[in-house]
Amino acid sequence: MRLATPEQISKIENLIETDYSISPEILMENAGALAAREIRDSFLPEIQRGRIAILCGPGNNGGDGLVTARHLVNLGFSAVEVFLFDESKSKIRDLQLKRLQNLKVKIKTLEEGLDCAIHLKGFELFVDALFGVGLSKPVQGVYFEAISLINSSSKPVVSLDIPSGLHGLTGKVLNICARAHLTLTFGLAKPGIYLQAGAEYAGRVRVLPIGFPNKLVKEHAGSHFAINERWARRRLPVRKLSSNKFDHGRLYVVAGSPGKWGAAALCCNGAYRIGAGYVTLITEKSASQKYLGNEIGAETLVSDFSNSEIFERADAFVIGPGSGTSDDVKRFIQSLMERNFEKVVLDADALTVLSQIGDIKLPSSWILTPHTGELSRVMGLKSQEVENDRLGAVSAAAMRFGCYVLLKGFRSLVAGPRGEVGIVVSGNSALAKAGTGDVLAGFIGALLAQGLTSFDGATTGAYIHGRIADTWVKSGKDMRSLVASDLVTLVPDELHRVQTS
Repeated sequence: MRLATPEQISKIENLIETDYSISPEILMENAGALAAREIRDSFLPEIQRGRIAILCGPGNNGGDGLVTARHLVNLGFSAVEVFLFDESKSKIRDLQLKRLQNLKVKIKTLEEGLDCAIHLKGFELFVDALFGVGLSKPVQGVYFEAISLINSSSKPVVSLDIPSGLHGLTGKVLNICARAHLTLTFGLAKPGIYLQAGAEYAGRVRVLPIGFPNKLVKEHAGSHFAINERWARRRLPVRKLSSNKFDHGRLYVVAGSPGKWGAAALCCNGAYRIGAGYVTLITEKSASQKYLGNEIGAETLVSDFSNSEIFERADAFVIGPGSGTSDDVKRFIQSLMERNFEKVVLDADALTVLSQIGDIKLPSSWILTPHTGELSRVMGLKSQEVENDRLGAVSAAAMRFGCYVLLKGFRSLVAGPRGEVGIVVSGNSALAKAGTGDVLAGFIGALLAQGLTSFDGATTGAYIHGRIADTWVKSGKDMRSLVASDLVTLVPDELHRVQTS
């Protein structure tokens, strides 16, 4: 699903007016009408006669609230009241206010110094139209007070376009944020709704089409994407009845070392489960081949990492799960770089090796899969700096190394060297266990071997990985109980659900 940053939204709206002669008033009318119907469909019959407060701030977001109020009245909600938090004048705003006054809607201005608690009592629903995606400074004063009151009211809150107080790009809370039960976002969803605190504050999200021309959307909103079920379904490889194992890719996995054989097994089994036709494990001479053979059913190649046939046969490589950080691993990575081998996933120990190699540019199709701690090491940042701006950190890493970077964690992010970003809208803290990243590396490597591009392979693999954890929790299992091997076992059912839903 395409997303639009605040900057992209501003550009699209300007071009709609200048190039398509569609006025902001038309977009506002569409937004308010659709929002009112969505509120009706979501909250009837509970609030048919209940009081509804529409909180309208400055700018177009407040205008959207005014139009929503009018359409709610026209839909039969008789107890709609509008609260203005800004008396700025504009032609569109004055027109919307006049239309409301003609319907005898109660309108009250809440200025600094007034006690909001007195005026915002006794409502059954709040519509938040205080701030849109353009907000960039902390919420203060009467706005802070109003948001605090609606958050503590225990009544449903519907936010128009984005919860007020949420940064539209990063998902940071700007001092305080409306805690929405439902967010009705207009035209295109915004990255901040899914990132960091946004996923918590936005509640259920509905994207309402208000008339953005498709040509403009494709031209100016092509960098950020929400990775969801539809995305994964369209990209999962399709098998022909007549195909054989070599039609589905040969994946070579450099993994495992004394004490870390389990990481190799998890990675290889994950790769097989998601469809790789042939998996070969390359590991140290001291490895227990009998153990690994029993655990993964893959060919185990005890190698000195210098066999040139490996490079000729492989469709993709995964390097790092439990591999250790020996000079052999370092030389193998450098050999792949020199050959400009296309499909390579560097995970776990391989990321440590990468940090030792120094500041280098990797082939643009390679994928790094760090968690926060690993990304902080390779980027020379503190872990908290990464967490404070996950989107900025992963984008900076993609630019620095010139390749794709998947930052694991809640709402995993995939950033590419050309500025593309995927926000994976699946996953939960059930994945906070050792070994789950090894399975993910196997998923991604297998999808690359089956022909997916780097961006599609990383995003689709991460979505399926997170989706399994979501299904685990939804089925009633305790979030704490998931282990890495469960991810491998549950792949078949999850793939079926994604492809048939």
